[in-house]
Amino acid sequence: MNLRAGLDRDAVFRSRVVQILAIETAVELAFFAAFVDFRPDLLRVVIGILSLAAIVVAVLARRFRTASHRPGRSLILLAIVSIGCGAFVVTSPSIAVVAAFSLLGLSLSAVALDDDRPGILIGAISSAFALAVITVRGDTPIASAIIYIGLAVTGTFLIIRLRRSLTAARDEAEHLAQTDPLTGLLNRRGMEQQVTALNAVASRAGLVLGCLVLDLDHFKAVNDTHGHRAGDDVIVRAAGVLTATTRDGDIVARTGGEEFVVFAALASAADLEVLAERIRAEMAAQPEPAVTVSIGAATGPAQTAEERSALFDRTDEALYAAKHAGRNTVRTR
Repeated sequence: MNLRAGLDRDAVFRSRVVQILAIETAVELAFFAAFVDFRPDLLRVVIGILSLAAIVVAVLARRFRTASHRPGRSLILLAIVSIGCGAFVVTSPSIAVVAAFSLLGLSLSAVALDDDRPGILIGAISSAFALAVITVRGDTPIASAIIYIGLAVTGTFLIIRLRRSLTAARDEAEHLAQTDPLTGLLNRRGMEQQVTALNAVASRAGLVLGCLVLDLDHFKAVNDTHGHRAGDDVIVRAAGVLTATTRDGDIVARTGGEEFVVFAALASAADLEVLAERIRAEMAAQPEPAVTVSIGAATGPAQTAEERSALFDRTDEALYAAKHAGRNTVRTR
């Protein structure tokens, strides 16, 4: 999943949640405005206007994506304050307690919609309103308060656990989608997602972005002679060499079969050639079944898809030249 798609999905999710909250708020406020005996009557009018405003928000949320949590937070707080205040002035104590318990849904919605800390804070505000109403207006305040607190704590705990479980599952799925299962290196998808950021780092630091494309020489012969398990071991060992000879900030990926790619931000093209030679020498020094590596090297920007494609084309040309130069060598473009 690329980053832009992830952000778009989050925005769509927030928009749908805001829409649902707006509809829920509009229905609750409309019910209180139409059927609850408020004093003074002006409060009924104000609640009715707020209900109409919530409907407008629901329509807008349907049409536009919501990039932040603020609309959802504002809606929940608006509903909490209006329903909570209305519960204090409604003439029927029973309706007041019902209104207080309706705040439980808003409290849990805040926890489900928002990050843990803001969601819990809004939920605490909602619970404070509800408990105040229950204490002041309820016929059996202690029993009602205990029931409310039990529901609020249990619901909040379950939602937080579910959110964290889903977040962990999503992160693991994203990691697996970007990782080569045999070597643990990035795959092509993961590599392409990180190259833009490394290119930006290189630009800010006045460095050049270098690209190496590596192909293990005569790898098919290893599979034919020693078997595919030995071939897998050679691939894993090559990945280990690349990881050991590059820096933490460099990008190392297996892009398929016996081909690997390295991106690094370096001071000059000469430094890229030094890195390539070091990798070539380390590969050649590995124990049997030994394989050498041909490496193509090139430098250039990779901010856009067109720039990345051009950089890969030059690096592939260099790799082709290395293969035709007798393998176990480095060529640059």
